[in-house]
Amino acid sequence: MKNRVYSLILRIFSLFAKFLIVFYLAKFFNLEQVGIYNLFYTSINVGIFLLGLDFYCYSNRRLITDKNKEFETLTDQFIFYIFIFIISIPLFWTLFLLKVIPYKFIFYFYLILLFEHFSQELYRIFIILKKVTVANIIFFIRNGLWIYIAIVLFSGFLSPNLTNLFLLWLSFVIISVILGFIMLHNTIKFKYEYKFSLNRIIYGIKISFPFFLSTIALKILEFLDRYLIKVFHGNEDVGIYTLYYSITSIINIFVFTSVISFLYPKLIIAYQKGLKKLFRRILKKLLFQTTIFSFCSIILVLIGLLLMNHLLKFELSNVIMLMVVIQIFNFILLNISLVFHYQLYATNNDQFILKSTISASVVSVICNFILIPQYSYLGASISMLMANITLLIIRLYYSRRVV
Repeated sequence: MKNRVYSLILRIFSLFAKFLIVFYLAKFFNLEQVGIYNLFYTSINVGIFLLGLDFYCYSNRRLITDKNKEFETLTDQFIFYIFIFIISIPLFWTLFLLKVIPYKFIFYFYLILLFEHFSQELYRIFIILKKVTVANIIFFIRNGLWIYIAIVLFSGFLSPNLTNLFLLWLSFVIISVILGFIMLHNTIKFKYEYKFSLNRIIYGIKISFPFFLSTIALKILEFLDRYLIKVFHGNEDVGIYTLYYSITSIINIFVFTSVISFLYPKLIIAYQKGLKKLFRRILKKLLFQTTIFSFCSIILVLIGLLLMNHLLKFELSNVIMLMVVIQIFNFILLNISLVFHYQLYATNNDQFILKSTISASVVSVICNFILIPQYSYLGASISMLMANITLLIIRLYYSRRVV
């Protein structure tokens, strides 16, 4: 119980930092700069998933099932990540060739991308090892602590601009990685025996590839709208959309931290050990708590909106209010669908995860291209709602077939 409380406190502070950076950028930066920051942030997040090829799905399962091969599993994982980063450098260069992100930020982009990816993977490793508090300390350093320090420094010690913002981000994500490896060394009693095997890594890629395709589909569902809003309506509308998206996303972040991150490793272990009754009990608990916590977290969204209105004096137009309501339902549906996602993952039904996410992604792409040119961020929210409904229905259908 203590670990859950500590983890929740760390994520709350990280969430509050996320609100602060949104408010700070909206108040002291122009909307074009806010748009650039959000496209930079979005590109980093997309890049993390592209670099990993979801290799962690293979590694995490092996960490649970083969305790004597932990050093080998983790070494394979990070060797693979470094190789993929190197060969992906030209791919990410297109963001600058197409002027999605200004060239002057290229140095920060590549370094932040590399260390954010490592930090994210360390977070996942500690979650699967059931060291959730450690995972959230790493998460707080890379997502919260640097923001608090940036705002303090920008109050009179450092010029408030995007270059300095990215420099602070880079510094603290490097710290999170160093701390993560130190904590990993102290957590696992490694047997430092390693022999590189290309066949082992290729096997890991084969296992992870369906998850990677699924992740691409999810990222299209999650991030395509921002790039289309930029193309059809400019950086200002991107700034508005991402501002309210960030506030409503607290529903997903709060539920994952307080419920899902604690229960889904137990779900996987119960299935691996053949404890079917325990598996069903954990699954029901996961569904119940996810649903209840999702609706309760609407209160946090309302608090965030009130704070924004008070601090920034933003007026909530009817269109923006409608967009916020739609986004609230989006994240509630997404949370519930995650329950069935982890059910399918725990039972090794990877093909059903892939089919559900690709179907939802197709719906998202079609709706985005139809709605965003005319309705901007409202069209993006409606598109996401259609995609999340599709995702939930299909995942629910497949989950009924496996257990």
